[in-house]
Amino acid sequence: MSLVIGQKLLLSLTRSGTVFFCRKNMMADRLDSIRSTLLSVWRVRLFALVFLLLPFHAACLKGIIEPTRILSTDSSTYLVVAKPPAVACHRSDYIGRKAPDGTPEPPAMVQRIRDQVGRRVNLIHRLDRGASGCLLLAFAGDSRGEDEDGKDGEGGGEDSAERYRDTTRRLIASLADDRAVKTYVALVRGGPFLHGEDLRRRGWFAVDRPIRDARGVEREALTQFRFVAGTDDDCAARASIVLARPRTGRWHQIRRHLNGLSHPILGDSTHGNSRINREWRSKRGLPGQRLCLHLAKMSLPSLENSETAGLEVACEIPDDMMGLLRTWMPTVLEEARIVMEEEGILVPPSFDD
Repeated sequence: MSLVIGQKLLLSLTRSGTVFFCRKNMMADRLDSIRSTLLSVWRVRLFALVFLLLPFHAACLKGIIEPTRILSTDSSTYLVVAKPPAVACHRSDYIGRKAPDGTPEPPAMVQRIRDQVGRRVNLIHRLDRGASGCLLLAFAGDSRGEDEDGKDGEGGGEDSAERYRDTTRRLIASLADDRAVKTYVALVRGGPFLHGEDLRRRGWFAVDRPIRDARGVEREALTQFRFVAGTDDDCAARASIVLARPRTGRWHQIRRHLNGLSHPILGDSTHGNSRINREWRSKRGLPGQRLCLHLAKMSLPSLENSETAGLEVACEIPDDMMGLLRTWMPTVLEEARIVMEEEGILVPPSFDD
């Protein structure tokens, strides 16, 4: 009798455990189902939120890009703008979609100017991405919708397009003329000395050294330099202010010639000194994408039988380079100010002025 009661009790407990286990599994399945549903709902809502905010985000990005300063313009032919550092002149596969620091690449100068003035433009020359200063462009259409072939524009047709192409050709020819002068300001590593010689005493001197192009072919290259001022060799922030006038237009000509003089430009990651660049960035606030090279002045002649008049324009030394000079080389800045102003370079005042 007791054996029968025990078997019934064991059977009852087994059934209870099975029911409990099944109910537990059902609850777990239900919780998983609820969690999956909630996740799906939140994914949909998040996607919708991102989709709705994308136009707003793009508008914000467009709004924070400051208008480019126009230094000189002739509404029918050209304009000269102040190119900021860390901005490419035009989009290319070489530059890509991201800047060297991983941030999104900002709009290139051609796109910026086109959007700002509402007209298509052509580059007459280029500046390195990290450099700054005068940038000359020619108008390429009467409106944003007209291309160089005169199509989709507001009147003018082929005659108008040919006029713009002729203007671009004449400006390029003027810039290539022997009378044209581009004066750069560079901050370079080291004091104004080379093999014991004080380069400041030379005044303007020429470096005539061939430069290999992308195919390895040597091309004649001539650059005029003037070491204006610099620190002593025992100064921690050893650097100099140099003026440069390239007489030929080779790739990275000024940068490569200065490196050949053992005075690479600060911030030059290709032809410069990596250790010195890191030191200036980490200890002295040199912006990460900045090449301390600034096109401060342009002088272009007027060509014969040309409607394009001569051009002379200057772009003052920008705030980031002036900040380095004021903070780390104030004496050098004041020593160089007189010479630079004599050369027609616009130098902002010091803090004490």
